[in-house]
Amino acid sequence: MTRKQATIAVRSGLNDDEQYGCVVPPIHLSSTYNFTGFNEPRAHDYSRRGNPTRDVVQRALAELEGGAGAVLTNTGMSAIHLVTTVFLKPGDLLVAPHDCYGGSYRLF
Repeated sequence: MTRKQATIAVRSGLNDDEQYGCVVPPIHLSSTYNFTGFNEPRAHDYSRRGNPTRDVVQRALAELEGGAGAVLTNTGMSAIHLVTTVFLKPGDLLVAPHDCYGGSYRLF
């Protein structure tokens, strides 16, 4: 059954907590995570690189937009850097508004 966008918007992320079974996902405030052993990091090691809260939001956005995935960044310039240096290849088309941020405009 295909869910409507309104349903996806309010239901995404609910009942996703496999560790404790929380209905509403908890907000993880930890900035650092321990390793299981020397040079054996877990799924998350430092909050700026990702955390369980961000994972839930990214999955919800991807589901809402019908995408394969989503990436959250801490600033707009981080997002622009990610797109222009990782995702775009020579010859790709980038669509941007004419009134985008000046630093971005000069970069494009």
